[in-house]
Amino acid sequence: MSKVLYFNLNYYCNCDCVFCAANVAPAFSLSKPQVDIFDFIQSFEMRDAAKGDIVLLSGGEPTLFPDLEWLLKYLAMKPVRTCIQTNGMRFSDKEYAARILSRGVHQLSIPLYGPSSSSHDGLTRSPGSFEKTIAGIENLLSLRQDYAYEVVIDLKLLVSRVTIPYNLQTLQLIHRMSPGPDFVSVKHIVVSEKVKRNERQLVPHISETKQHVNELVGFAKEHGIELTLFEIPLCLLTEDNILYIIGTHKNRHFVNAPLTCIYGDYAVNNLQLSLCSVENCLSKDRCSLSTICPGIEISYLQYLDASYLTPRPQPPVGKGQGQLSSDR
Repeated sequence: MSKVLYFNLNYYCNCDCVFCAANVAPAFSLSKPQVDIFDFIQSFEMRDAAKGDIVLLSGGEPTLFPDLEWLLKYLAMKPVRTCIQTNGMRFSDKEYAARILSRGVHQLSIPLYGPSSSSHDGLTRSPGSFEKTIAGIENLLSLRQDYAYEVVIDLKLLVSRVTIPYNLQTLQLIHRMSPGPDFVSVKHIVVSEKVKRNERQLVPHISETKQHVNELVGFAKEHGIELTLFEIPLCLLTEDNILYIIGTHKNRHFVNAPLTCIYGDYAVNNLQLSLCSVENCLSKDRCSLSTICPGIEISYLQYLDASYLTPRPQPPVGKGQGQLSSDR
């Protein structure tokens, strides 16, 4: 079974998002905690990385990590796929974007919290962040096209009460991009300590999540957009939407559950978590989708109304389509 080696490289950021999962504040300060490069190498070497494993670099904001380029060169010599979760703002510097792509990164995952500066910047609480993120995305997509870099670029939509009003418009904006990303990922908000302080304003009821995600998948289906769900269970979707999500996945690096996630930072060392795993699903033993479902965001479990999680004893069948094999 493949595993995800998840590293938080730092705990500082150039945004102050209202729903930050890492509880960080905006600052570029080397006095803030960050990974020591030699500690990283020692920790990585102890984890027996094998072909097919994923190294996920996050933060904070990993592009503010001063040794990121060196780290990417080191990981390029290993049999792993390297993914960076970033707000994309530093890629507005095209020279910097080209250097990162040339280091052999395999995947870049960038969120958009709205279709305009007013919506996106209002949630990142960083004026100008939307313009920089859009410029960064455009630089990455054009550099990949011009120089044939083998990198997957996905843009993320967050399911929260403050982003639900904007996500469909944001998906429409992404659809108009040319060249465009490889796929769009939809992820549920992590109920971090920062989020808990405003949970009524931020955390959606599962009925809101269900309606909204089906709306997004419906638009993607209509326009041929590949959508990937992270920690949003398939049983919330209609039959045809389930078939569309499963049938369009070409980039399955994070889709096929379960994966073992080994989480590393200064606060938590070698903790086994269940990231994108049906181990979090309350009905997995009775559901035909259990081998392919992305499961539930673990911090959201306490907020769930289990009546909305309906196990599917039989695989879904769409109009004019054959029955879906559960081991597909």
